[in-house]
Amino acid sequence: GRIINNVPDDEKVYMCYQKGQDGYDHTTLREKGVFETLDKAGYNYENLATLYSDYMRDKAMNNAEDWITKYGEQVTVIPCCNDESAMGTLQAYQAAGLADKIHITGIDANQDALEEVKKGNLACTVMQNGLAQAKWAAASAYDACINGTTETKGVDVPFELVDATNIDQYLK
Repeated sequence: GRIINNVPDDEKVYMCYQKGQDGYDHTTLREKGVFETLDKAGYNYENLATLYSDYMRDKAMNNAEDWITKYGEQVTVIPCCNDESAMGTLQAYQAAGLADKIHITGIDANQDALEEVKKGNLACTVMQNGLAQAKWAAASAYDACINGTTETKGVDVPFELVDATNIDQYLK
């Protein structure tokens, strides 16, 4: 529930969503996760637009520029499919002088996004723990080589929310 903190329940939040690239499962799953989470938490929101950013900064910036032109300050939250899209969105809002009016979120915990979280320009990012994923992959490969295992169990490596409360743990 950290995307829409400190907003009265009766106040509608207007948002737009930067979607990844068409045709990928993770694009669909990330979008589904955003809206299911908001719905389950009972947020009063309206998504005004969803556009493909193709996980690219420049395309996300163009999308955000279009939203600024169309919606002005009405949009206050933009969840993004990844940090590159979040950075492009931030650049558009900074250029328009509206960065202090928007809450932008990303996924990946890239170094430049972490620095923007630290500065207060991005609301948060989410880290996919690559080290934990690599350990699982190595253990599965070892098991296959040593024991001849052909099927592996799925392991859920939880995502880690990175925001102002814990940013220093993630900055290099």
